[in-house]
Amino acid sequence: MNPARIVHPGFWFGKTKYDDARRWAKAGAGGFCVYWGTPEEIAEFCKEMRSLSPYSNILISADYEDGLGRWVNGAELLPSNMAVGASGEEDLAVKKGLITARQARSIGVDWVFAPVADLACTPDNPIVNTRSFGYSPDLVTRMSMAFMAGMSQGGVLNCLKHFPGHGATEKDSHLTLPVINKTFDELFDYDLLPFRMLLKFADSIMAGHLIVPAVDKDEPASLSEKVIKDLLRKRLNYKGCVLTDALLMKAIGDQKAASLKALKAGVDILLVPEAPDEIIDFVQKLQSDDGAWKDIFISSIATQEMLLAKNAKTEVRRPEQTFFKSPYSAAAAPKCITDFGVHTEYSAGTKVFYKVFEQENFESTPFAKQLAANGVKLFPYNGKNAENLLLVSYSGYRSFKGYVNFTEAEKEEAAAAAAEAQKSAMVSFGSPFVHKDFLKLCQYHVAAYCANEDFQTVCADALCGKVKVTGKLPIKFV
Repeated sequence: MNPARIVHPGFWFGKTKYDDARRWAKAGAGGFCVYWGTPEEIAEFCKEMRSLSPYSNILISADYEDGLGRWVNGAELLPSNMAVGASGEEDLAVKKGLITARQARSIGVDWVFAPVADLACTPDNPIVNTRSFGYSPDLVTRMSMAFMAGMSQGGVLNCLKHFPGHGATEKDSHLTLPVINKTFDELFDYDLLPFRMLLKFADSIMAGHLIVPAVDKDEPASLSEKVIKDLLRKRLNYKGCVLTDALLMKAIGDQKAASLKALKAGVDILLVPEAPDEIIDFVQKLQSDDGAWKDIFISSIATQEMLLAKNAKTEVRRPEQTFFKSPYSAAAAPKCITDFGVHTEYSAGTKVFYKVFEQENFESTPFAKQLAANGVKLFPYNGKNAENLLLVSYSGYRSFKGYVNFTEAEKEEAAAAAAEAQKSAMVSFGSPFVHKDFLKLCQYHVAAYCANEDFQTVCADALCGKVKVTGKLPIKFV
């Protein structure tokens, strides 16, 4: 038995050295979490790491929450969870899970860290936002279950995250340690509801780097015995695999101390440590210094064996069969995109002045190109009174960014422009919460929840009256 198996390093193509990964594989790491790379690079990496491992197989994972396009160069980016939630159609969630699973398996990835079961209940939450299906526990539960069904059909392992719920915070756990200030009853009946309903379908649970004082006022959930052993294992009776969120995130401090606490708390896998060699050496020394750790490591490794056994039963399709641009997004877009307010319709020849946030080269975007194809004349906003003003936001979630909506300066700029315009419309391709400060300033609003190419095209057609969009807001502006 090699305790190194509970360590799953991260591998970033173009950043992490292959020789380091080869050393970790040979040392007995239980798997890898991959980031970036082309489909061909990832497939070759997975094949090589498995061949170097002393085990018959290892687990290769990735954060493909929105299909492979979130991390794989040139791959298809699927609509965000919130976009799917806005449709209210479970079938779209099933298909998203199925496409993600088939494409992941085709390149050697057999474990996808999804779905996000957190609630989009806090407008300024910088880490959940469009990764969530919405603010309603019932909606999130229903869509997550459908997504997981699709993943299962496609043959990948799933992972519910971020237990016990990351929605009620305004801090990014990549940078600092968020605190969830709710009573236990509020947490149990609201934030925890999706997890409680979905546990029996979960292959794994990712514990979040966040403090929940109602359960444990001292330790983050990912390192807490009260959260993992007492709440998740005992009270909720979860028997499956539990892993930490990435240990390199700044919220938890020293990775050795964090790893020790996580293992004592009942975690099975130490995910993406900042220095894998150090953690591999650390857990091996733990076993040699204290025999009491043997049972802990045996249990954790047995959990991984169960996951590998499940994967072994899945037929893997060849890459040429599954790695393609699907028609999914084009069909989904009109059902997901949401409009509200007094419809503003741009006819051919209409002059529109645009002000854009978090997007360079706007006129080369699919949205701008489709507006132009529809005959709309686009001009950058020049600070003067405009008959037609279009505010366009690409602001949204990004790891380590620390915020998700407009900055105060951006908010002031947008408000000043809208106040002077005769008619104004606002379109968002990221966080829909940017609309909340412009509900009265802008007459017409369109929320796409993602910058997927098909969604940008359909938004342009919606503004020009060429398509009707039917999505419903899955959030509240509070």
